[in-house]
Amino acid sequence: FDHILLVGGATKTPAVRRFVENTFGRRPRPGLVNPDEVVALGAAVHAGSLEGLLAETETLGPMQASLIRAFAVKMRKEKRESEEAEMEG
Repeated sequence: FDHILLVGGATKTPAVRRFVENTFGRRPRPGLVNPDEVVALGAAVHAGSLEGLLAETETLGPMQASLIRAFAVKMRKEKRESEEAEMEG
């Protein structure tokens, strides 16, 4: 895995971040996504799937495949923007 993303309000606490780092031997990457927006988006995708509004949504256990794709796109965009800013600065 390339990055560890923490989502949800409790993941903002230093104790949770330290636990994850000690468990996986890697530091979580804060700032890649908003932890509260991830939860909200996941709930919206799940609700849409349950209502039949997202006919082609694949589920991966409790995670929606579309949610994973959306965050992968966002991470690539932010990485590209960061690299461009470094080149300019």
